[in-house]
Amino acid sequence: MRKIILLLLFVSSCATRSYPNRHVSSEDQIGRVVLIGIDGLIGEYIEQGDIPNIRKLMAEGSYTLKMINEIPNENATNWFSMFSSTDSSFHGILESNGTPQNQDQFTTIFKAFKSQSPEEKVIAIFNWDGIVPLIMEEETQVIDKNNKSAAEIEAASIDTIKKVKPLFSFIYFGDVEKSGLKDGWGGKKYLQALHEVDASIGKIISSLKEEGILDETLIVITSGHGGKEKSHRPEPSIFREIPFIVLGPNIKSGNIIGENLRIIDIIPTISAAINLAPSWNWKGKVTYQIFKDTPKVLPSFPPVVEPHLSKMTAGLKWGKNAYAFQEKDYSRFNLVSGEEEITGRSNWNFYGLEKFNDGPENIDAAINWGNGTSYFFKGKEFIEIDLKTNRPSMVKKINKKNWPVLENFSKIDAAENFDQGLAYFFSGTQFVVYDVRHKEPLKGYPRTIKAENFPGLEKFTGGASDFDAVINWGNGKVYFVKGNEYIRFDIKSFKADEGFPKTLN
Repeated sequence: MRKIILLLLFVSSCATRSYPNRHVSSEDQIGRVVLIGIDGLIGEYIEQGDIPNIRKLMAEGSYTLKMINEIPNENATNWFSMFSSTDSSFHGILESNGTPQNQDQFTTIFKAFKSQSPEEKVIAIFNWDGIVPLIMEEETQVIDKNNKSAAEIEAASIDTIKKVKPLFSFIYFGDVEKSGLKDGWGGKKYLQALHEVDASIGKIISSLKEEGILDETLIVITSGHGGKEKSHRPEPSIFREIPFIVLGPNIKSGNIIGENLRIIDIIPTISAAINLAPSWNWKGKVTYQIFKDTPKVLPSFPPVVEPHLSKMTAGLKWGKNAYAFQEKDYSRFNLVSGEEEITGRSNWNFYGLEKFNDGPENIDAAINWGNGTSYFFKGKEFIEIDLKTNRPSMVKKINKKNWPVLENFSKIDAAENFDQGLAYFFSGTQFVVYDVRHKEPLKGYPRTIKAENFPGLEKFTGGASDFDAVINWGNGKVYFVKGNEYIRFDIKSFKADEGFPKTLN
């Protein structure tokens, strides 16, 4: 019982309704960031290569050739670890091509830049299209040159820099890794591929200078993984030592970074350098050793504050988890263990809810339809979210065609699928029962909520009406929440269990 009660103790954050705009003071010098990825490159081959442009960046900036990547030593594993500043054990990508599960848990650097500087351009240019599902920000300008040469990446990058002068550019070269897999790491052809990428980097930097923006640009060069012979598996330590080279305003010159760094530290360091508020779910740390003057690191966004009891507004069963929504934030519980796994995360981080016209706060109801689709309701609007791809629809109006009978309600207080082919919707003193398979209401609804049709719910203070949330726990029990009380309802007997309501405490 204690675990059940824990579900109903939620936290409230002080997050505002939208991400803060990135503030640049007159003292700030960094105006934009160019993050260059050279896949398949490790420190050992930088020392061997004919790479005058990269060596110049090392001499004039700060660097280490021994930054550690994530295991397994795969492309998608490490690029997403970098973009989202999260461990591979957390995001679960274990192969070269992959995408994270439960995407609402992650904030990529692309999302952070666009949310805080919505008017600025954020771009990604690459010649490996496995990057696409790792960006997780639809407003990123994507230039996909899959399987094209470094010269084409160079041309697209220079053209984009001249035309739009992006705030954040991610430029990815897959040529070095491709040569390693085909011809072997460290061989003549591998080092030639590295030389050609280096030449392209030199021309990109020259274009920044020609446009008059080099002096305000932070340039970062890194990699995802290394390799040996014609493979990058398994993972001896040398496969995992990647370069991290940084040049720009306020960056120390000729500085070899002595501290141990991880690939997940790159994004927090970039955000500190350019005065970007870091996301609350980034796991890496800022590399202060590279800065001449220590930057002021902004508080994470959305902020996380001490928990206190707040009104529950909606509940959603999703696989082995239950999501409990309050006015501004949500928690996630494991239905098997009963443990709370996520506490007090802002609704802005539940992907898709931000599409509501006045933001994702104060969701009225949520329901898992049981076919891989969930529906979220707010006032006279709803959003459909694909639970497999985490893709939301546009905001739609509730009407007679898409939700017959429900269009008569001013709002839906609560909704739940009772796993019997029937879904229940509650509004004030009334309820409607839907046939899940045909997505249509049964005849004779709406009806008034009475002791005859929902025995035991009349015991709520104020009676069986105006529920705040209903959650199907997946074990034959459904929890009704109203104010500071809750009642456990048995689906099979279709009546409330004895001893309820109980008080949230």
